[in-house]
Amino acid sequence: MNWSHKVPNTETVKIANVTIEKSNEYTGQPSLWVRGTNVVEPDANGTSFVLREGGTYDFTTFFNALSEHKWNEYTVAMGYTLHGSIDGDFDIRLTSADSFSYFPSDIDGTEKSFRGDNGTHEFDINVPAQIDATERILVGFSIDAKTDLIVHNIEWRANVPAGSIRHVELAIGTTTFKKEKFITRNIDIVKKRVLGSKVDDIATHFTMHIADNGRTLDAKGLETDRVKIHPNPNAGGAGGFARNMIEAMRQNPKATHVILMDDDVNLSPESIIRTYNLLRIVKDEWKSAFVSGAMLNMDEPEIRVEDTGYMNNEGFCCPSKPSMRMCAFHDVVDSEAFSVNNDDPRIPAMKQRYQAWWYCCIPMTEIERRGMPLPLFVRFDDVEYSLRDVPKIMTMNGICVWHSPFYMRYDAAVERYQVCRNAFIIQHSSDSAPESDFLKCLERQVMLELKRFNYTNANLALDGFEDFLKGPETTFAPGFAEKRFMETHKTKESLYDLQDIANDLLKLGIDWTKLNMDSVVNDLPRSITQRAIDFATCNGQRLPLPYTQNGKVAIMADNGGAYQGGIIRKADTIVAIDVQNRKGIIRHKDKAKFNEVMRRYKNDLNEYKKKRDSLDKAYKAAFKHMTTVEAWEEYLGMSDDKKNA
Repeated sequence: MNWSHKVPNTETVKIANVTIEKSNEYTGQPSLWVRGTNVVEPDANGTSFVLREGGTYDFTTFFNALSEHKWNEYTVAMGYTLHGSIDGDFDIRLTSADSFSYFPSDIDGTEKSFRGDNGTHEFDINVPAQIDATERILVGFSIDAKTDLIVHNIEWRANVPAGSIRHVELAIGTTTFKKEKFITRNIDIVKKRVLGSKVDDIATHFTMHIADNGRTLDAKGLETDRVKIHPNPNAGGAGGFARNMIEAMRQNPKATHVILMDDDVNLSPESIIRTYNLLRIVKDEWKSAFVSGAMLNMDEPEIRVEDTGYMNNEGFCCPSKPSMRMCAFHDVVDSEAFSVNNDDPRIPAMKQRYQAWWYCCIPMTEIERRGMPLPLFVRFDDVEYSLRDVPKIMTMNGICVWHSPFYMRYDAAVERYQVCRNAFIIQHSSDSAPESDFLKCLERQVMLELKRFNYTNANLALDGFEDFLKGPETTFAPGFAEKRFMETHKTKESLYDLQDIANDLLKLGIDWTKLNMDSVVNDLPRSITQRAIDFATCNGQRLPLPYTQNGKVAIMADNGGAYQGGIIRKADTIVAIDVQNRKGIIRHKDKAKFNEVMRRYKNDLNEYKKKRDSLDKAYKAAFKHMTTVEAWEEYLGMSDDKKNA
């Protein structure tokens, strides 16, 4: 049966490599790439590998399946072919999955067998047009190795209308502050696997820009004609990414698209190559869209934490999709088939959808139209950039980075001060997140910390709000964001190594070496009456009611959102423990400090009500200026560099 999709006036273009990465992520979870009954030995280049005799190997996986549903939606592709070159004897067949699939299904008529002569077998297997009632989400393939196989390359190709391939000049911009280990590793990957590719068109259409906010990188040892190091003031992620945008505009040839990527990530080079190939054949209706790279968990490499997010009604950032395991076949399928429930009133997803900048590809035309980011240092710079004019966003399996999980790196200086300050700035600057109530968000942040006797971090949230109240002439002033970032790291609550406070804990009857995760994170149920009393008294800190049980010590988790109301009720002492980092702190209830924070909070709200309209006008005027290239050149000192050049 001939399933050829080749028709007159079309041309063929490679869209994805089938890879087996020689990486820690592959060692930790090889089923992201292949499920096999025998050993798979990857080569350093990622596109060649060895399959051992007697094994059956399924490539209908997160990295190696063709996301047919997405390629059909986003691109001008008119049909697909699996092309390969393999030494040895083997059988191969195409597989598929629809949105209900828990196992891949063979596609009838696509089986091929190759035997004999010990030579190299080249093959092309065309993906048949779909005839089933349910839409096909993925197409993959399976190989039965009759001898040891040397896979030279396997790739997915697409037929597209003649003349439809777009010119793409792709840049990647990453920002680093004294994280040499991560950034040099990723530079090395880019040099070897992207710029050094012998088979991918991207090799001559790609540039890497690194904004070195710490000014610690060895530019002479790292730079090439397509890897550029830019010493930069420490203006946070926003300042680094703004620098990368400007450099991508001014490189020769000018970039058509810019990938913004965090520095502390592990990178899959195929993600960059696949992004480039997607952009080359994108439909007109998607040419202005952002490309979202998913965040996978660096510690558990199969867990896809988030690809796109949204700002909810209460002002908190949430992932659009539930967390899924990309080693589980149905999750691989469901991640591509998933659609947000836009009828759920709790999820203003399409109105307030954004793409974070751990991996986000933005067309240069959009950067020039939207302008530059706001100088927020960290938090909500990427959120605001999307929400000022919510974009279409393309997502796809196999486009991702691995990032350390948030629970391993909670930082109150960021999550209290920066979040509370920047949330109000973005809403007043560009009307971002109109569905979100940031006053309610501030109240929740402050009251949560008070209920946990964390008066220090409650004040930190108010520090952020009060700095917002000072207006853009202060918050957008060069150096202010860095200065406050450093100061808040000194004033936030500091945890101690559990070993260092072991004696103090023993005096409270706690031997931390006998604790486990359950004893730290578990909670107890509360009745409606108990909840009401806890709320009315703020855990015994207001109203002259008998509440606190003197001498009661409660153990709870220390992270941004933890509130174990049943455990801590009636306690006068809380021991907060950060399990992942083996740190903790002892907090005591202090009504005087509670009253001081509450007075401050109420005074701040009154000031906001008086100044709200004038602040709105001032921030909107500042937004128009601060999102220009000229403003950022001045902010980053690039204007001085020009004068001195």
